[in-house]
Amino acid sequence: MAVVSKKLSPEPASDGPGGTNAVKRRETTSAPGSGRRTEKDPSHMTPAHVSSRPSRPDSAGDPASLQTGQFEQAMTLFRSGQFQPARDLFAQVAEGPSRDISFSAKMHIRMCEKRMEQAAPVLETADDHYNFGVALTNQRRLSDAAQQLEQALKMKDVSHYHYALGFCLALSGDSAAAIAHTKRAIEMDPASRTALRNDSEFVAALGNSNVQAILR
Repeated sequence: MAVVSKKLSPEPASDGPGGTNAVKRRETTSAPGSGRRTEKDPSHMTPAHVSSRPSRPDSAGDPASLQTGQFEQAMTLFRSGQFQPARDLFAQVAEGPSRDISFSAKMHIRMCEKRMEQAAPVLETADDHYNFGVALTNQRRLSDAAQQLEQALKMKDVSHYHYALGFCLALSGDSAAAIAHTKRAIEMDPASRTALRNDSEFVAALGNSNVQAILR
């Protein structure tokens, strides 16, 4: 049997990590069909479970993003003519971290206030307060409407002011006060009884049993 000798070449001595003769072990692989051997350096291999893309931070709680979003909402309210809620939201935006957005918000606060001053009606007579109170009732701004109608009654005590205030208070849920003003309206003008019978919205707001008691 022929003996085949295998010649071993000595490995270079290692001086330890960082030494001049330190040897880095490399894994060799063969590319299919190429006959060539390629080397892979383990130090440059990325583990399969590690993403090569940096993760983006979550901006949900970012004060700057929140300030920007609130400013956009306030601008939407401003453009639609809702100056009071827009002003309130701009006031919150002005406390945010961005100085530029805060400055713009403060400018819009002054604009909202000026627009509200221009839009406010001039109320001089009892009828002015009454008409404005009725308009506010139709808008369901019941607290403001009650104030205007009460002011009208202070200036002039007439039946239809009581009737309007009774309706406003009925819508707001204050049945006792609504009944008192409605009774007073009928005492001052019995024709108000007919108006109450035909006012389906008032009857629904006050409750049919209460209406029947007033009519009797």
